[in-house]
Amino acid sequence: MTSTHTVLQRIDVSWDFPVVFTHALFDPPNPVLVSAMDRKSEHRRHRAMVFVDNRVADTLPNLTGQITAYFEAHPTKIELVATPCIVPGGEAIKNDFSLVD
Repeated sequence: MTSTHTVLQRIDVSWDFPVVFTHALFDPPNPVLVSAMDRKSEHRRHRAMVFVDNRVADTLPNLTGQITAYFEAHPTKIELVATPCIVPGGEAIKNDFSLVD
């Protein structure tokens, strides 16, 4: 007869992230986004995708251009891996996984 012994293991995953309030986030001289992305002081080029609520995009038609310009102004620290993506806001994005795919 084989002897069996069970050891209960537990893995906890915790997340911490800054919540920063600022104005003109995508103004190239504003260091807030670059600093937030390098909050662990890894001093590497961080990659990002940006999704914009369609109502925000309608209200701020220059926003996607500002986002792109911001990343272009900090090429050694951050990289925009795709064009900013306009997505439906509200319940539409929460309830249709095909929009995320």
